[in-house]
Amino acid sequence: MQVIFATPANVTLIVGLLVLASAASVWTYWWLRPSLPRRRWLVLLALRLSAVSIAAMLLARPVVSITNASRSKPTVCLLLDRSASMSIRDLAGGRSRWRAVTSRLPAWWAKLEPTAALRLFVFGDTVRPLESLGAIETLEANATATSLVEAVRVLSQLENLQAAVLISDGQHNAAGDPVAVAESLGVPVYTVGVGSSAVRQGGLRDVQVVDLALPDELPLNNQVRARVLVDAFGCEGIVVPVLLMEDGRKVAETELRLDGRRGAQEVELTFAPKEEGLHTYAAEVPPRPFERIPQNNRRTTMARVTARQIRVFYVEGTLRAEYGALVEHFLARDPDIVFLAMVQIRPNVFLTRTNMDQFRTIRSLPRAGTFWSAFDVVIIGDIDASYWTQQVLEGLRERVREGAGLLLLGGYHALGPGGYAETPIAELLPVDLIGKNAGQVEEDFHPVLTVAGEGHDIFTGLQGFFPTSSRPAQHPLPPLRGATRVGATRPTGIVLLEYRPHSGGSMPVLAVGVAGKGRTAVFAADTTRLWYQATRALGRQSPFVRFWGQLVRWLAGRGTSTATLTMTARTTKPWYRPGEIVQIEAEARDEEGAGTNDAAIAATLTGPGGKRELKLDPLGTPPGKYTGSVPDLPPGKYTIVVQGKLGDHTFEPVELQVEIGRPNLEFDNVTLNAELLKALANATGGQYVPLELVDRVLDELRLQIRQRVVVREVPLAWPPGCWTLFVLALSAEWFLRRKWRLR
Repeated sequence: MQVIFATPANVTLIVGLLVLASAASVWTYWWLRPSLPRRRWLVLLALRLSAVSIAAMLLARPVVSITNASRSKPTVCLLLDRSASMSIRDLAGGRSRWRAVTSRLPAWWAKLEPTAALRLFVFGDTVRPLESLGAIETLEANATATSLVEAVRVLSQLENLQAAVLISDGQHNAAGDPVAVAESLGVPVYTVGVGSSAVRQGGLRDVQVVDLALPDELPLNNQVRARVLVDAFGCEGIVVPVLLMEDGRKVAETELRLDGRRGAQEVELTFAPKEEGLHTYAAEVPPRPFERIPQNNRRTTMARVTARQIRVFYVEGTLRAEYGALVEHFLARDPDIVFLAMVQIRPNVFLTRTNMDQFRTIRSLPRAGTFWSAFDVVIIGDIDASYWTQQVLEGLRERVREGAGLLLLGGYHALGPGGYAETPIAELLPVDLIGKNAGQVEEDFHPVLTVAGEGHDIFTGLQGFFPTSSRPAQHPLPPLRGATRVGATRPTGIVLLEYRPHSGGSMPVLAVGVAGKGRTAVFAADTTRLWYQATRALGRQSPFVRFWGQLVRWLAGRGTSTATLTMTARTTKPWYRPGEIVQIEAEARDEEGAGTNDAAIAATLTGPGGKRELKLDPLGTPPGKYTGSVPDLPPGKYTIVVQGKLGDHTFEPVELQVEIGRPNLEFDNVTLNAELLKALANATGGQYVPLELVDRVLDELRLQIRQRVVVREVPLAWPPGCWTLFVLALSAEWFLRRKWRLR
């Protein structure tokens, strides 16, 4: 049995009014004391105080509540958001959101404790129970992320739960959908919004970096555009610097004149990443002294700088064996290459093979010069120039001058015999094309490696497979079966392989050159498949994959060799939101430089979540790609060591860094997300209110709980009787004052 107050009004306010009214009554009659006998003075004061007390009882409505002793109190859970965004001081008087909540928590506790078993939790990226109300005094709002999913999920673990009150600014920035999780709870969640949803109100002046848009992967030594959105209010006409930082070092800067219009202004900054690896990027507007929320002047993200996959276009006019070898044994097996390969199977009907999604449905040659922008290297085989429009070849010429690579192969309908001497791309080539009647070298021959070829990147590690002027080949290859005749080398061209007939003289077989920012090559032969097929049949090492890999990489401007017996690794993203699954990818190459699925690869992660190990499984196609995933990592920085073996060979370990969460994640958006809190409450049958109206919700919740556990209630203030006594007390006081001649 206990006495409670049934009124939904604020009992503290009622008690305050009672004290004030009683004090006023005493003060009033105190001055009449000298002119009245003591007994009369006490009678009048007693009547006035009785009327005041009766009025207070009518407002508070005290009730004797008799509960079922065998029924335990229902549980009510209070969930308090202590993420870093709750430290923002955007409330009246410069109070932080966190202090506005914790300062009122004792009053809320006192309101609910008589009728409910209270449980108190604080949450950020994780949820923590508090054993006592006093423990809240030692906490600060400094969690690096907000997971409303984890906050809601903990409710499913509580017994006899009647309701939950979740107090937050609604800035959910972890993985998962809190509304979907809340729908399965079966108990109402009352959400209380803290913070300003319209920071422009109240004369607040602020500059905010709303967004920094960068791809997760950035190409090495290529111009990258960073898109920055800046919103401001109360700052019209002010010119501010917008900085782009890489690992704390400024890489770009511009100025922005702030306008007074609603909505963010867009700024573009360009830079060229110079170092491979994981980098932290930040867009920043240095805070001004008048700003109330300096934390939102900076937006960070992470990106990995890589030498991106090489995009190759390869076309043949006839289904010859060289096409099958290049596609099957090289393009489809090189993990660093994505490609579109087309071969004509009947007039103007092309068979397509690709691992580039945007070209899955292509069935004909391009008709627009802009087509070439999708590729880094273009390989044109045995297809007549008449298949191309002038516009398309002019577009290819410009694409090469802008930085793409171009390779022309030999064939009966290629180079000069294919009519390319009269096309716009002829001027880009390192050799002269003779013309339609150029003819072919019909005899088999071993190409000779020139002095320039011995030192060229294309032949790194391959010199022993080719004869030179001074020595025979250390590992002889099958001869090439002829070549298309070409003319003299141009001044900008370099001959790497030559055909040297017995009759004397020489002809370029492989020549390379530059054209603007791009690179070009002519390979007059078309039977390198023999280097693969014959050597593999004899159980010998083949230079086929490495030769083509290094040729394509040189054309793409990478300038690096295709290393054999190597393993590379990376994470799919440089940083992950709390709760996201971390994906690890690896690539393995065999002794020929081709991708292989026969390696055993594993990863070890070390960080705040302790140490975890996982096996990476091959994807299947293309060969050489492996993947593995790690869920449920706590926020923080992790070191990942990837190790692998292929047969008896142990790969060099690869060390990676990844971060769960990121700096200033909590300040990406500092406004109250009332819509999410409303959706969460509606999904559970609860109610959303702003912080100012939280007492109303608590009063309603208290009444609902009391109705559940109370067996009988006896009102202590019967309204008709109280009103009668109230009227009688005031009437008696009035009558006696008149009788004793008092005003």
